[in-house]
Amino acid sequence: MVQRAGQLTRGSHSFPRPLAQSFAWEWDWQASGNCVGEPTEIFFPEDSPRRERRRLEQQAKTICWNCPIKVRCLEHALTTPEQFGVWGATTPSERGKHRAPLRKPLTAQHIGAV
Repeated sequence: MVQRAGQLTRGSHSFPRPLAQSFAWEWDWQASGNCVGEPTEIFFPEDSPRRERRRLEQQAKTICWNCPIKVRCLEHALTTPEQFGVWGATTPSERGKHRAPLRKPLTAQHIGAV
């Protein structure tokens, strides 16, 4: 069997891969994170009162700061886009600021045309 993007192929027949298998490898990087084993509520404090949420977000950022997969985690959060939780040492509002320029349509000026 030959594996192609999202499918297993045998001869001229294709078989869709099971959903869990097809996405499992996309999340393997998370196993190397500093967050492994930490309480989930540190990274997803949305239901906490504002003061507690800020404290938990800061705690999560501290855990993330020297994480070996921080950049990969942030890339995931920006491209998915993750609307909740601390990912790659950023909060949802901080990620919104990173994405904001991407929401504006490109003009000739943006791509260097005169």
